[in-house]
Amino acid sequence: MTRVFEALQREQERKKNAASRDPLAAETSAPGDALGEAPKTDSEIAATEFELPSVIGAPVAPHSNEGMILPAAGKAAGEGKADVTNGHAASISVPVAAPISNNSANGKAFTEAAPANRLPHQPVENQSASRVVGDIRNRQTETQRLREELSLHAVARASREIPVERLVQSRLHQRLIVLTEPTAPECEQYRTLRTQLFHAAEKRQTQVVVVTSALAGEGKTSTALNLALAVAQSKESRVLVIDGDLRRPNIASYLGMRPKLGLSEVLKGEVETLDPIVCLDEPELYVLPISREAANPTELLSSERFAETVKELRDYFDFILIDSPPVMPFADARLLSNIADAVILVVRAEKAPYETVEKAVEVLPSGRILGVVLNDAQHIRETDYYDYYYSYTQREQRRRTLLGKLSGRVRDSWLGRKMKL
Repeated sequence: MTRVFEALQREQERKKNAASRDPLAAETSAPGDALGEAPKTDSEIAATEFELPSVIGAPVAPHSNEGMILPAAGKAAGEGKADVTNGHAASISVPVAAPISNNSANGKAFTEAAPANRLPHQPVENQSASRVVGDIRNRQTETQRLREELSLHAVARASREIPVERLVQSRLHQRLIVLTEPTAPECEQYRTLRTQLFHAAEKRQTQVVVVTSALAGEGKTSTALNLALAVAQSKESRVLVIDGDLRRPNIASYLGMRPKLGLSEVLKGEVETLDPIVCLDEPELYVLPISREAANPTELLSSERFAETVKELRDYFDFILIDSPPVMPFADARLLSNIADAVILVVRAEKAPYETVEKAVEVLPSGRILGVVLNDAQHIRETDYYDYYYSYTQREQRRRTLLGKLSGRVRDSWLGRKMKL
């Protein structure tokens, strides 16, 4: 083994000396032509392809891109045995694809650790490209994660405390029959209207509903409040009533409320959206009233502030009912209908002419009219079964009350105490 190493060292020194005398001849001439020597054998040519360091145990990569091993002649000389020099083991046959650097004076070699995601024979250029691609993918993943977090923060809203107000029965308007007369036949009509609203919400997006009429005095406010109360009594949906009539507000007076803040202050930017909202104790109905009339209602309702307010309220409530001014005299109803999902048109019997109602339908956005409510119609006797059912129930209640009073008097009498009734 030592002889082979010395021969290779002598050959390397000879080649360097020849190149120093005539570099051009050393580069262009064939092996052995520079000094007139005999041509080298294949084994000698293969052996000179290596740039041998001072220690055999630390070979470097060949000049070409292909991996090589030492020739078979050298393998026969050592037969796989290891020669120890300065405490380092040297192998006869070693793969040289992975570069090894000699960093110490005593010839200790350190091998560069290859990443786990590439093969040991992968070129350095491919390794750098794979790292760049990996960095780009990591940055894209991180950017996507940040975007998702920002979107979640934008959707999530902080909880707010809504003041609760208890209704006073004596202050309620007599037309709020869902509260004043819950067993009246008209209440069942509002429950039917509530069912229709639920069905419409299942088929398409019907969250914000404007309740309006062709002319004033047709019962739109009472219809909006009774319908909202019926939805609130179902205990399945959170409903909000907005008084959108900035010219003649009625929601607060119908409920017997005296609000200090309202929709006008919200649209003017004086308070936040949820500040004027009040929750009724029973049923759980949320109300956004109007504290005072506005001098410029059309400008306030057509502002971007109102559209942003309704958009914000969509995140808090399942249904939003807006009491609107009449369609024909003012443009407010059309402005409200543009930001709503559906419109309910209230028509009082023998109030508005047919032509007026037809014009109101044409003025409203096409395709958004959810239905027409006929108000104050003559009582039809088709509801005899309904009347009989509630009359029978009331008779049974009166009979049980009378029997209870009579039995109590008998027990309190002298005969009852004697018989221990």
